[in-house]
Amino acid sequence: MRKVKIGLVAVLVLAGIATPLVIQRQEQVKLRGENDLLRQRIEQIAPLEAENARLAKIVAEAPSAPQEPSVSSNETLKLRGEVARLREEVRELNRAKAPAAPNPGPGQSPALDGSFDGAAQNLAAGAARLRERLDQAPQTKIPELQFLTEKDWLNAVGNVKQLESDEDFRRALSSLRSRGKSAFGSMMQKALRKYVEANGGTLPTDLAQLQTYLESPVDPALFDRYSLIGTATDPRQAKALIAEKAPPVDDEYDSQFEFSLNSSVSRSVNKNANALEAAAVAYAQAHNGQLPIDPSQVAPYLQQPMDPAVIQDFLRTRLPRVMPQEQPRVTR
Repeated sequence: MRKVKIGLVAVLVLAGIATPLVIQRQEQVKLRGENDLLRQRIEQIAPLEAENARLAKIVAEAPSAPQEPSVSSNETLKLRGEVARLREEVRELNRAKAPAAPNPGPGQSPALDGSFDGAAQNLAAGAARLRERLDQAPQTKIPELQFLTEKDWLNAVGNVKQLESDEDFRRALSSLRSRGKSAFGSMMQKALRKYVEANGGTLPTDLAQLQTYLESPVDPALFDRYSLIGTATDPRQAKALIAEKAPPVDDEYDSQFEFSLNSSVSRSVNKNANALEAAAVAYAQAHNGQLPIDPSQVAPYLQQPMDPAVIQDFLRTRLPRVMPQEQPRVTR
């Protein structure tokens, strides 16, 4: 009996020691699981923070407007929908950053930065004004604008510091046209890749042949605005296969695109700047390499008359600012 009692005591002692160890082991496993969840949560927050920075940049550059002008109800609803989407993204980011925050009470909304709300409204108002400006200047429209999203309109407004002067609107409209061309170019690229794959790596002889490879048919006139320029035996190695051939609609604020199978490049178009550069070179060649410093010196070398203020701005911003006796010389 004494041995039995001693054995029971030993068992109880061992149980008393083992139980805390088991509990400690369970706590460690639980903590390790919580750490893994926390690490995953942090990894999820990182892209949200990057998106928040992008949204903050857009709204920070948004122009201010006293009130939203009247536009068609459908357009207004679309713009408001996009603003609501941006708000929801910020709410999701706030919730991700503060998962333990208390839930709002009945009838209450999650906390939202008031400055963002106002900036988003101004952004939507600016997009509405830009729509009106486009309707008032139909000559600045291009068919590719049909592929724009509401986000494209908001981004085009956000890309200019303000939307007040004629130049501001021309810059924003140029951004819209570039976005439309990029969208249609992406559609052509996808169709071109399908065509090349289905035809043994060969290129089409006419862009209209891409019609059947598009996800949805488009107006055939759109293809007439571009031309095939690629003749490479391996289309994947060609730097450019499709080039925009349609003339720019704005002499100073426009762009032209080229597309390969997987990439695109664009360049700014400014006919006035090109004409002034040619005139400045012509003047320098006729005056022993000296650059012009006055609009009256450039005017005789222009093929078409130009506003002296435009010439002066070109001389001030594009050519070196030097004293007449220090003028640089141009060599070919």
